[in-house]
Amino acid sequence: MPRTVAITTFVLDSDGCIERAAPNTGRVLFGKLTGSPPVESQQVFIGDLATVEANAPVWARVKGCIDPTTNLLELELEGRTTILSCNSALYLSRGEVGRGCVLAVPVTVDPPASP
Repeated sequence: MPRTVAITTFVLDSDGCIERAAPNTGRVLFGKLTGSPPVESQQVFIGDLATVEANAPVWARVKGCIDPTTNLLELELEGRTTILSCNSALYLSRGEVGRGCVLAVPVTVDPPASP
């Protein structure tokens, strides 16, 4: 059975946060900060910027940077920097890789040239 692959392009905004690239601007990566004390891992979602900002500080945007030497994408959400794929969902953790999760190491690529 052939696999279907969804590709979405993200960029870093002027604050270092991850957002969808044009023409889908206004959609950002965010996490819902729940748990007391704070939990080790938080699921990452794609949502509308205005909604995320309206729910701050319970919802927080995911920050990112690109290592210029390796082209690896690094993500951060309130101290969580370990990127995990768990049952088709993306999580950021403080280092623990939970049962049913695999470590994700995203690499950045240059966008295709415009015609």
